[in-house]
Amino acid sequence: MTAALLTWALHLLVVALLCGPGVWLTLRRAAVVPAGAPAPAADRTEDHRDPASPARLLLAVAGAHGAVLVLTTLPRVGPFESLDRNWQGQLLALAFATGLLLAWPRLTPKGVGLTRPKPGSWTLVAGGALGALVVQYAVGGMGPSAEPTAEAFVNSAVMPGLWEEFLFRGILFSLVLQALPARRRIAGISATWAMLITSLLFALGHGLVVDPVDGLTVQLGYVLSTLVAGIFFVWVRERTGSLLPAIVLHNLINLAGLLVVGLQG
Repeated sequence: MTAALLTWALHLLVVALLCGPGVWLTLRRAAVVPAGAPAPAADRTEDHRDPASPARLLLAVAGAHGAVLVLTTLPRVGPFESLDRNWQGQLLALAFATGLLLAWPRLTPKGVGLTRPKPGSWTLVAGGALGALVVQYAVGGMGPSAEPTAEAFVNSAVMPGLWEEFLFRGILFSLVLQALPARRRIAGISATWAMLITSLLFALGHGLVVDPVDGLTVQLGYVLSTLVAGIFFVWVRERTGSLLPAIVLHNLINLAGLLVVGLQG
């Protein structure tokens, strides 16, 4: 647990250094908006904001990220001990995110993206999956280089997209968007700080780790690639109006990586 807490502290430090000044300026500007001024157009499109308590919401995001780091690094027990993939940690993280949704009135199924996708969403998912397969075949599969097992394929087809999208692009994205409402549109979507902060946390969780045996491990290439992936998943979530296509696409991309490793192994 000590390693997980140190990892969490490092993640928060990096996010604070990269985003802290901009977030502070954003909150300062929001505080001096004249009373009664109309909300920007992008703001009016969101129905899950909580502009009254941004500090509390950002602390909740930090706390949720730390809790998940602890849950996913707990010693495996019972039937989970013999499995190659961390099913226990993934299920605990999914249960934790579900508990937040059920317990916190500020979080709603619609707010976290549990809605019906817009028409054409699955075409976007198919195109994204095919593109990921081509890219990974060209540069080599992402992730472990060992020959993938049947368990690895089953796990990748179900769990990573399910719990990571639900947590990062669902729960945490909604909380940051409430704390720091989007005020401009980029590439057709209205997410700015919510996109950046949640994608950074997602990326750091994959490539900046304090390990009890190896100490500090920094995989800069993996951090950058998962940062790009996280931003892309936010774009998919916002363009389709739903979290579901991002979940499916995430798992398809992971499966594509395993497939490439198997073909090139």
